[in-house]
Amino acid sequence: MINMAKKGWHGQSARHSLASRGFKTPSCTRKSPSKSASTKLRWKPSDKRTINVTYNIVTPESAKDGDVEESGFEKEGVEISSIDDIISIFEECGGATEGSGFSYYTIDPERDYTDGSEKRYGIHFSRNFTGSEMDGILKKLGEKRLVRHY
Repeated sequence: MINMAKKGWHGQSARHSLASRGFKTPSCTRKSPSKSASTKLRWKPSDKRTINVTYNIVTPESAKDGDVEESGFEKEGVEISSIDDIISIFEECGGATEGSGFSYYTIDPERDYTDGSEKRYGIHFSRNFTGSEMDGILKKLGEKRLVRHY
């Protein structure tokens, strides 16, 4: 076993020890792990990433006909700049979703007990998200239990 005290490393970092011997050492910038919570997504401004949120409302009457009472866009063309934007959209839509590829749908609908209607949301990523971006996004959403794959 090497006696570190004789080598000048005891109680000092290796960088400090080398500097005291006249060697030039580059300073290392350390990134705080807590700052990664708001991860910025990087792409060219011409490649804007957006999300559309759609909805459909099913009433007991429309369900008998196998149709929806109403459907449309809840939010259209929402520009995404960080993973936090995506997480907040999924949370606003009621949390857990199922899906694959670029489209995800809420599992539990919002229920209106006065008329028996149910409102479900669909979250649709623009097609210019890359496969690796989607993998990273889905990993974060999975960690927060906001997405299930089928």
